[in-house]
Amino acid sequence: MRKKTTMILGFCLALLIQTAQAQTWSGLKRLTWNSGLSSSPCIAADSGNGIHVVWRDYSPGNEEIFYKKSSDRGTTWLSAVRMTWDAAISSNPRVAADPDFGIHIVWAAYIPGGSEIFYKRSSNAGASWQASKRITWSTGDTFSPAVAVDTVNGVHIAWYDDSSGNFEIYYKKSSDGGTNWSSAKRLTWNAVDSIYPAIAINPSSGVHVVWERGNQGDWSAHEIFYRRSTDGGNTWQAVKRLTWNSGGSYSPSIATDAGAGIHIAWHDTTPGYAEIYYKKSTDNGGTWLALKRLTYNSGPASYASLATESNSKIHVVWHGAIPSTYEIFYKESTDDGASWLGQKRLTWNTGNSYYTSLASDAGNGIHVVWFDETPGMAEIYYRNRK
Repeated sequence: MRKKTTMILGFCLALLIQTAQAQTWSGLKRLTWNSGLSSSPCIAADSGNGIHVVWRDYSPGNEEIFYKKSSDRGTTWLSAVRMTWDAAISSNPRVAADPDFGIHIVWAAYIPGGSEIFYKRSSNAGASWQASKRITWSTGDTFSPAVAVDTVNGVHIAWYDDSSGNFEIYYKKSSDGGTNWSSAKRLTWNAVDSIYPAIAINPSSGVHVVWERGNQGDWSAHEIFYRRSTDGGNTWQAVKRLTWNSGGSYSPSIATDAGAGIHIAWHDTTPGYAEIYYKKSTDNGGTWLALKRLTYNSGPASYASLATESNSKIHVVWHGAIPSTYEIFYKESTDDGASWLGQKRLTWNTGNSYYTSLASDAGNGIHVVWFDETPGMAEIYYRNRK
């Protein structure tokens, strides 16, 4: 009995060691060493071991889009690749990876006449890239594109546009992996601005878009709104308002899980300064549960980025103020958002760390990028937990 008990205890101890190892964060990695500012990173994981990062970079003398890849889940990284050569500013890049190792990048570029949305793709996990495509021709300016992919070769993009006189949310899709594009669909008709959309796809090809919308006469009192399509973006159901707060709700991030869950995080000034909040639907966006406040800090916590795993884990990262700097923080739920573990601080830097982006990979690893001013100018940094 003693021998059997010892074996069982040894087995349990081995499991505990494996679990602890699996949940260990890597050391931080600096991904850029540039002569100009590197900022606004976005990260995506493909269906293999590839991790893909895009950002805007001032090194060429004006803002251009750059890309970097790891083929071993973030252990080593290839050299940066310049994606754009524009006479004007290219900014706000976003990246998504499809199940067939296609990588899709969107950004906004200021060209003669205004700002428009551009797109670029790789069909071989970032080894080579096709020519850039302009995908909007607007009478106004277009900003802040978001991109998501489905499992049937669809690429979906949302952005905001002031063609109507104020900012509204628009949507466009490609059904053939980015070769051809549908006409733009306008998703909002408001007397106030609708801005900063985020987009996600669930396994049944439902398309889910969230954004922040102002209240007429009160710029500070923004709220979070949501709209969904259940037929791959062809038609759209009615807009839903998701927050009714005394402060402002800003910059939502959205992710879907392997079932019918839709998860949203944002920062909210209701407590008197910005804190991170979370809300969930368990029926593909039909109804929504009560919001949860995730942070209780002495300084503002802003710009949440959210990702899900196939094992019911939900992850959120953000930048938060401490007495001397802004640092990167993290929080997770292991029960599909029902409860949340304590927050973890991921950076201890002499400069400010800002604007996180988060992705989960096929092996349930999580990957975080941000830009950091510690080197004296902004550079891109990275950590993972596998």
